[in-house]
Amino acid sequence: MHLDKESVIKPEYIGSDSLKINSFLRLGQVKYESNYGNEDLGKNVVYPRLEISLDLERAQWNVFLKLFITLFIALFLSASSILLPLKMSEEKFGLIVGSLFTAIGNKYITDDLFPMSGNFNLSDRIHLLTFIFITLMAFLAIIEQRYRIIMSRRMDLILFFGVLCCYLIFAGLATLW
Repeated sequence: MHLDKESVIKPEYIGSDSLKINSFLRLGQVKYESNYGNEDLGKNVVYPRLEISLDLERAQWNVFLKLFITLFIALFLSASSILLPLKMSEEKFGLIVGSLFTAIGNKYITDDLFPMSGNFNLSDRIHLLTFIFITLMAFLAIIEQRYRIIMSRRMDLILFFGVLCCYLIFAGLATLW
C-alpha cells in the first residue's frame, strides 16, 4: 500500500498485512455540456470515465483491543478502588487519579493515530464513557469518605462487579452504535 508523504495516515498503524481489498472497475462515458475551451469538439462532448469502487476490510477486533486495552485496564483499576477499606482513602484516590491519567494518555495516543475529524467517532465515545465511569468512581470515593460509609465486603464486591458489568454493556453499545 503506497501513501504519499503528506498523508496523515501512518502506514505502520494501518495493519496492511491484515487488510483485504476488494475492488471493482467499471468503464463508462460521461456527457458534458462543455468542451472545456476546445472549439473543435462542438458543444456536447462525451469523455471516457473510469469508476473505481474500493471496499476495504480488515480484522478489526485485534486493532480495537490494541487501541483500547489500556482504557479497560484503567477502568478496572479505578473500579478496584471500591474494594479498598475506608481507612485507605489516599490509596483509593491514587488509583482513581492514576486511572484518569492513564485514560487521558491513551486518548492522546489514539488521537495521534487517526486523522483529525469533526465527527464523534468510536474512539471518542469509548474514551468519554471511560472518563465518565472514572469520574463516578471519584464521586463514590468522595461520598464514602465524606459520610464515613463503611460497606461490607459483599457489598463492595457487588458494587465492583456491577460497575464493571455496566461499563462493558455501555462500551458494547458504544462500539455497535
